[in-house]
Amino acid sequence: MVAVVARPVEVTVEQNVARLDSDVSQIRSNMVEVKQEARDLRGALEAFREDVKAQFREVNAEFRDVRAEFRAEFRSMWNAIDTLRKELQGEIRGARTELQGEMREHREALEQHRDETHQQFREVNQRLSKAMVWAVLLYAGLAGSLFYVLARGFKWL
Repeated sequence: MVAVVARPVEVTVEQNVARLDSDVSQIRSNMVEVKQEARDLRGALEAFREDVKAQFREVNAEFRDVRAEFRAEFRSMWNAIDTLRKELQGEIRGARTELQGEMREHREALEQHRDETHQQFREVNQRLSKAMVWAVLLYAGLAGSLFYVLARGFKWL
């Protein structure tokens, strides 16, 4: 077997410094790349933020438009309801006035009918009282004629 013996590699200080310089320059270039990527990322984030802000502004504008339309529609409906309410109040007042007039007419007609009925009862009472006087006179005449007939029959007269 052959024995392989490793020989120590002698590294000089200059080689170490050169390697360190190359490592430092690589780290620096990597740092520059990281900084550039950070700037690019910051720019992308700013653009994204502006896009989101613009979208929020659009949504807010749409909400304002919808809110304004809703308010206008609500006002329109409220005005229509108020107009309808006023019309109905006018119709109800008119109907109530009409009914009051009709009730007044009916009441007056009823009072007139009642007065006429009372007048007719008074007339009937007057006729009955006259008829009663007549009846009493006829009854007295009948009784007198009956007594006369009896008195002649018994030869009292």
